Amino acid sequence: TDPAVENDAAVRQQAWDVTMDILSQADTPTLEKVAAELIGRTEALDQRIRVLQMWVNALPADRSETLARARRELGQALMRADRPAEAGPQLQEAWRAYRQKGDPLEERLWLEWIEAMLAADDPVLVKAMDEQINDELFAKALARLQVRLEELKTPGRYTTVILLAETARQQLPHRLTAQQRQSLTDTLMGARRVQASQDRKTVGAIIEQFHSTDPATREAAQEQIKALGDRARRPLLEELRDALSRDAVDSNAERAIGAALAIVAPDLNGYDPAAEKETKLQQVERWLAALP
Repeated sequence: TDPAVENDAAVRQQAWDVTMDILSQADTPTLEKVAAELIGRTEALDQRIRVLQMWVNALPADRSETLARARRELGQALMRADRPAEAGPQLQEAWRAYRQKGDPLEERLWLEWIEAMLAADDPVLVKAMDEQINDELFAKALARLQVRLEELKTPGRYTTVILLAETARQQLPHRLTAQQRQSLTDTLMGARRVQASQDRKTVGAIIEQFHSTDPATREAAQEQIKALGDRARRPLLEELRDALSRDAVDSNAERAIGAALAIVAPDLNGYDPAAEKETKLQQVERWLAALP
């Protein structure tokens, strides 16, 4: 299985297949030994994860100390493989076991679990932070959360920024200073402004596709609007307001926006396309005012 020994990738894969088949019947000492031997094999990270999973599954619950260590190794390997959503539960179980026996590594394990949830953008981390009675550990987790929120802005993942910041603001006010609360609020409001601007541009482009004579293009536009869901409500209503505010009402845009609203906001009733322009504008303004 080692590239230093075998150049042919197909042969190496056959060797791995045989190895995994043998290991599926192996005892726990063998699995532990093989997992340890694979630590330095960067090209074999996925295989090491499979072996660690076998080891964890084979260990009985009464071997809690070994099981906790195996779970931690598995969680760490999953993190190296950029699979934080899978790593989180393993590190959480390892942390619980370390905490139960009063192991000094318990604090480090908790932070590793927090890191996994941050990498997975899992808002459950806020609940874990709130339950942490060690103020120093809480402060470290909060600092990492703030760093993560900034990191997410670079690739433009503002919906995730909004989710994490809003969750923290709602669940942690009693753990935060006034300055920390304001910082989270500023982050949240800034992310919402950017997201709203992006959504408006996205919705405007999608509405253009609703005019298409190509059925496939129109169908794709419908799926895109559906995927946006509630986020499309405000930009669609703003687009409708703009279409109605022109000297000559853009009837094509009005129909296209109406079709899109029927998909994401079927509860908005009372709009009459045949009504006077001012009446329709008033209805749209009422809907916009009622949005959160």
